[in-house]
Amino acid sequence: MYLRRGILLLLLTSIFTLLAACDEEDGDGEAPELRFVQASPDAPSVDLLLDEEAILERVGYLESTDYFEIDEEAEEFKLTASDSFTTFFTFGNSLREDEHYTLISLGYTDEMDGLLLLDDNAKPESSRVKLRFVNAAPSAPDIDVYVVPNDSDLSMVLPTVSDLGFSEDSDYVTGLEGDYQIQVTPKDSSEVIATSDIITFESGQIRSILLVEDEGGGAPFNIIFLRDRK
Repeated sequence: MYLRRGILLLLLTSIFTLLAACDEEDGDGEAPELRFVQASPDAPSVDLLLDEEAILERVGYLESTDYFEIDEEAEEFKLTASDSFTTFFTFGNSLREDEHYTLISLGYTDEMDGLLLLDDNAKPESSRVKLRFVNAAPSAPDIDVYVVPNDSDLSMVLPTVSDLGFSEDSDYVTGLEGDYQIQVTPKDSSEVIATSDIITFESGQIRSILLVEDEGGGAPFNIIFLRDRK
């Protein structure tokens, strides 16, 4: 009888030890990280609040932040004007541990919204780079994006990403390191509406590339680069 009780006690102790270890493992993840980009062309400077406490203040047009940690237990994000009580949008906190996210404020102030992207910062294979594209220009048409050598004839190549509507983001695309130019056209058109300088992409780099408008709204359209990794 005592032997059975001893065995039962040993088994129960082992189970509780295993459960405690599992709980500890569940808590070992890193806090989620977020960065913010203000891409609403006619908006004033903005504040980002988390559960009514400001975590970013006075972010101006086309300004972006580095990644910063977010409390998983917090419940609600809110984007407001810095100098008034105007709230542009809110959304619940669904960020998960060990993940990186990009939040972009999009659209004109009368219909501004937030685009929350899950970032893939896993390093690409050797000699390769990883790019993602976002159409953040509310007055732009659906677009095609080309990543090409300088002065390429776009009629002779296929777009890297095609038919990207406003507030849409592409999957990540990978390619060889090297010198490239980003050119943006309306869907199925050869008319270039935005072009970048020659950009040198190095092995291991990850970039998010946004089409944006001139401050205040409308053309000329511009291209900005966000550094995801390296």
